[in-house]
Amino acid sequence: MEKILKKSRIFIVAFWLIAAVIAAFALPNVDHLVQTKGQITVPKNSYIQKGTRLQKKLTPGQSSSDDIIAVFNTGSKSKLSSRQISKIRQAVKKVSKDKSTYHISSVTSLLDGKSIQKQLTSKDKTTMLVQISVKSDQSQIGNRSSKIKKAMHIKGLTLKMTGTDLVNYDFLSASQNGVKQTEIIAIIFILIVLIFVFKTPVVPLISLITVGISFIVSFSLVTNLVQHFNYPFSNFTQVFMVVVLFGIGTDYNILMYTRFKSEIAGDDDNNRSAVNTIAASGRTVLFSGSSVLIGFATLALARFSLYQATSAVAIGVLVLLLVLTTLNPALMSLFGKRLFWPSKRFSGESQSRYWHFLTSGAVKHGFINVLVIVLIAAPFAAIFSNKLNFNDLWEVSNKYESKQGVNLIQKHFPAGFSSPVTVVISSDKRLDSNTSLYDLDSIQSKLTKNKNVSEVMGVTRPLGDKINQLYVDNQLGTLNSGITKAGNGVSTINSGLKDAQNQLDKQQTNTASVQKLIDGTSQLQSGSSELQTALNTLQTKLSTGAAGAAELDSSLGTLSSSTATLKSAVDQILTGNEKIMSAVQSSAISASEIQQLEELVASLQQSYPNDPRLTALSKALSQLSSLPSSQAELISNLQKSNTALTQVDKGLGTMQTGIAQMQTGANQLSSGMQTGASGAGQIASKTQDLTKGLAQVQSGQQEMKTALNQLISKSKELKTGLGKASDGLNQVSDGLDQGQSYVSQLIGNASDWLNIPNSVLRSKTFKQSLDQYMSPDRKTTKITVILKMDPFSHSAMSATNNLRKVVSHSLQGTSLAGSKIGITGTSMKNYDLQQISTSDFLRTAIIMLIGITIVLSFITHSTLHAFMIIASLAGTYFASLGIGEKISQIFLGRDMLSWNVPFFSFIMLVALGVDYSIFVMRRFDEERGTTKERLVAASTHLGSVVISAAVILGGTFASMIPSGILTLVQVPIVVIVGLVILAFVAIPMFVPAGISDIEWLLMKHVDATKRAAHKKD
Repeated sequence: MEKILKKSRIFIVAFWLIAAVIAAFALPNVDHLVQTKGQITVPKNSYIQKGTRLQKKLTPGQSSSDDIIAVFNTGSKSKLSSRQISKIRQAVKKVSKDKSTYHISSVTSLLDGKSIQKQLTSKDKTTMLVQISVKSDQSQIGNRSSKIKKAMHIKGLTLKMTGTDLVNYDFLSASQNGVKQTEIIAIIFILIVLIFVFKTPVVPLISLITVGISFIVSFSLVTNLVQHFNYPFSNFTQVFMVVVLFGIGTDYNILMYTRFKSEIAGDDDNNRSAVNTIAASGRTVLFSGSSVLIGFATLALARFSLYQATSAVAIGVLVLLLVLTTLNPALMSLFGKRLFWPSKRFSGESQSRYWHFLTSGAVKHGFINVLVIVLIAAPFAAIFSNKLNFNDLWEVSNKYESKQGVNLIQKHFPAGFSSPVTVVISSDKRLDSNTSLYDLDSIQSKLTKNKNVSEVMGVTRPLGDKINQLYVDNQLGTLNSGITKAGNGVSTINSGLKDAQNQLDKQQTNTASVQKLIDGTSQLQSGSSELQTALNTLQTKLSTGAAGAAELDSSLGTLSSSTATLKSAVDQILTGNEKIMSAVQSSAISASEIQQLEELVASLQQSYPNDPRLTALSKALSQLSSLPSSQAELISNLQKSNTALTQVDKGLGTMQTGIAQMQTGANQLSSGMQTGASGAGQIASKTQDLTKGLAQVQSGQQEMKTALNQLISKSKELKTGLGKASDGLNQVSDGLDQGQSYVSQLIGNASDWLNIPNSVLRSKTFKQSLDQYMSPDRKTTKITVILKMDPFSHSAMSATNNLRKVVSHSLQGTSLAGSKIGITGTSMKNYDLQQISTSDFLRTAIIMLIGITIVLSFITHSTLHAFMIIASLAGTYFASLGIGEKISQIFLGRDMLSWNVPFFSFIMLVALGVDYSIFVMRRFDEERGTTKERLVAASTHLGSVVISAAVILGGTFASMIPSGILTLVQVPIVVIVGLVILAFVAIPMFVPAGISDIEWLLMKHVDATKRAAHKKD
């Protein structure tokens, strides 16, 4: 063996150096890998995953996107001015016009209308949001956000870019920055401690080189598996590989080089000392490393990606064991005592008086020690609240812009506005029917009434508020108003029809007066002829002419009075007709109004098919539907009548003009005749005027007679139609009264009954809502819910799960029954994380403990000893959780541990803590004497090694604290507390006391068995 080592040592060193160089060159871009494949994912059957898959149906064919929220704030209590709002509008237009440059897929902002602007503006008017979706690329979202921010920057306004995706990006970036800090701090710390332990700089450098080679080779292997084969990976993989490999690697090196120092002190042969070291401590390292390897390897059986990703540490441990058991012997063989330069002392292992004291006392009073330790540890374990924090914002420092943006939103908007809950419902049939929309609106109504909900937006409530015009209660009010209007109109029309009938009767009466007027005009014509004859014989028959002139004057007076009376009557008829036409037109009900009323009644009849009142109302509306055509016919007849009357009135006006001229002539004639023959010439002249006037009168009378004959004919037809219309309107009035009584009873009892008329359902306005909240095939819809509480909080998780139950229950017994439900959002994601992390933690822990117990049973050759060690590790873990949580409350101001801290702490304490027990038990096997003597001797020899190893491992974990990531602060706290308990209580006291008690009980049982057998003999 020594010869083989001597021949191969140069090759071994060269091999690992070349492997490290190749690994370094083959290492992928880790930052990019963390951003693209380091996301925490939950199983496919989780609610968030179902919701994500269903959500893709809303925008089929479109690539996924990342959401960014631009938060504009005045920086004070002052409201946004109109000038500032105008600048925000210009900034949004700028990036919207050049979407390709900024990789923008959509923008929701004040440009989308006043209602959207109101929704995106805080109530105190100091803050306005712009929602931006960019093409999905987690590794580039930070750069794209910065470019958009630069383009939208407005002097005088604070602009913060945030959103769930940006918060996650900053969290991952912070984790990577923390890893880099951890590596540097860990290396410096380990170097200082090793120099202090070995009193030489050589061994510490050799130790760091061997562990460093292990890390670079294994990490390169893991990252390439991630990049090419999608091996599970998280943002914590690298940091845990660093602390575990450097922690236990240094511990193993301390054990091996301490043993080598002891071996070489009595033997100058480097090769033989190296082989002896490997034979002794190398087996211990292999056994210890195997337990750690199995512990982390079992994590590959987990269902949760984060837990699976931690299994990468097992690959690192495997490489570490290969390096330590091959490279370390080669270096020991090459350098020998020079490894401990400048030290000249090679005393080997030092003894620990402290552990000797603790173990000696523990084994003397085993039961008492075990009982006291349990009683002391139990209260510390009991103070753990078992409440875990799922708020990712706690993980991110306030120095990150995304965190600042979320804080601004939560300060000025409802708490849940920064990360709403999205409910997705998908069916096999279309959801844009009236029935489906009614059921969807019912769900929105139930969600709105939930005490944890601030606002609900969906297809029937696109802006969160009910559209009153779409609800039956409002529509019944409209119907009731319409029925009232229709009833009033019917009454007005009926009254007008009666007035029209009375006026027509008057028209027929006045026709007789016209006939008398025509007869009188004939007499005038006869008188005029006689007057003409008299004028011819004027000089001889002057006295006869004077009498004729007097008679003519009297007849003209009568004719003038009759003409005035007739014209007044015609004017009254015209006025009456105008009033009737005005009444009919003002009370007219349009066909579209009647159609809307009929549609509404028809939808109510679908819900109440056997209600007689609805049937009567429907019949009345059916009769009412013919009313517009009757109204139009009536108005047409009245217009024709008015045309004829206007002609009559015009003729009467012409007659009055002629009669006036005749009266003037008659008066002058009488005066002339009285003056004698001297006026004969004037009388003759005036007689010509009289003749002209009679001709005009005769012409006007003829026109009036023709018009009146037409009017009489039309009036008879109109009178008959008016009578029939009046009877029909009486029936309509009765039906409307019944309908109005029924509608009045329903009003107030149907405030939540959604009923969208077909005209609205097919309108362009409602289509916008359908497009926004439904998929193109209308089979999938979404409901956006804004919670009143912080969406990252523990209470939001319970509230969201309750909303899921409400939606699921609401679908039963409706047209949506059997539809698939999915919910997305931070709150739902955290709820799923809680469920899967808890269940998978228990499952993984059981598998891990079984594996480690099997290894311990093999190493210790005793299952009872293995159970005792496992019990010490379990007790240490629970006590550390309680103490760690209390430290977090006091020094970090956080009253809960992060949700993944218990898991990581368990893995580290159990997988790494078992190492120290294996160290002691391996030495226990080498010692001779009674059980108690062997336990004390093993503890005495390895006490310093275990304490040094615990200090180094604790310091390595402590190097994560400066990262600022809450998880990477709390995990070290719990682990360090656990290491302290292990190093000063569990391993030197509890385990030895328990094992001595077990051995005592076994011996007592054996003795009792022997005595019983002896008595039988």
